[in-house]
Amino acid sequence: MKKTVSLFLTAALLCSLLCIPASALSAPDAEGVYFTGVIDSRCTVTPCAADGSAITPSTAYDCNADGTADSFYAAAQRFTVQYTGALTVGDQYAILMYSGASVSISSILYINQITVTASDAANGYLTFDVYPTSVKTATIKITSDAESFSNPLTVTAVSLYTPYALGDTDGDRSISALDAVVILQYIVGSKILSASQRLAADVDKDLSISALDAVRILQYIVSAKPLG
Repeated sequence: MKKTVSLFLTAALLCSLLCIPASALSAPDAEGVYFTGVIDSRCTVTPCAADGSAITPSTAYDCNADGTADSFYAAAQRFTVQYTGALTVGDQYAILMYSGASVSISSILYINQITVTASDAANGYLTFDVYPTSVKTATIKITSDAESFSNPLTVTAVSLYTPYALGDTDGDRSISALDAVVILQYIVGSKILSASQRLAADVDKDLSISALDAVRILQYIVSAKPLG
């Protein structure tokens, strides 16, 4: 009998331990960037502060609400990009940083060109300092005249993270019916949300955005029912 009770208590203890939820990763409380694309093996990308000093990343945050940790670089204002490859003296390499799905005059955040020197060729790498006009979700690409500038290498994609308030999907620092409308527009595909907006829209914190999140916002408006 004692053995049966002992086994029962052991099973109950294991069950209670398994039922303890894992601690969730928090969202950053400061603005910064994180990588949303794999960095090409020929490149090293270092987010930096305004003075050019490298920023040490934090892996304590989930910036895009996918349940996994991201390397988050707080207050990043510029980037150092090192490209390694077989370089020929006199060849020209260009780096481009742009927002959106395609390159246009309005989407270019930074562009620069470097002519390979004898020192560059001997070292086997080029270093670009990227000073974007604004830091936002963007793609970084490198190309050269050896490729006729027509075959760019995608270095990586980065995304801007800005602090958010749960339910404030339009970012106007208040919660209204318009925030619920933003969610419904996103659901039907008529609106694209940034990573921060998606975090704000997931009101019930179930890692998805649905009409229930819009309902929770409306309930909060009419009855001040707590969000989250």
